[in-house]
Amino acid sequence: MFNKDQINEMQARISNLENVLDIEKETKELNKKHLMSQDSTFWNEPKKAEKLMREIKFLEKKIKSYKECKTSVDDLEVMYNFFLNK
Repeated sequence: MFNKDQINEMQARISNLENVLDIEKETKELNKKHLMSQDSTFWNEPKKAEKLMREIKFLEKKIKSYKECKTSVDDLEVMYNFFLNK
């Protein structure tokens, strides 16, 4: 069983993780790279295109992993509050 202090500590850690991973910057970078990949000349240079696609996949995985962690902690807080108010 968790208590409110432990949930608050997890939320603080998630916030720190967001800052360390620089999720906001990485999201902007991902969006920029997605736009680049939509250019009509994107596959004219296959090696460059493949490199960019690997970078996109890496950023997507990084951001997705962070969001999954955040969602889990947020869900835990909701369940905890529901349990207390039951």
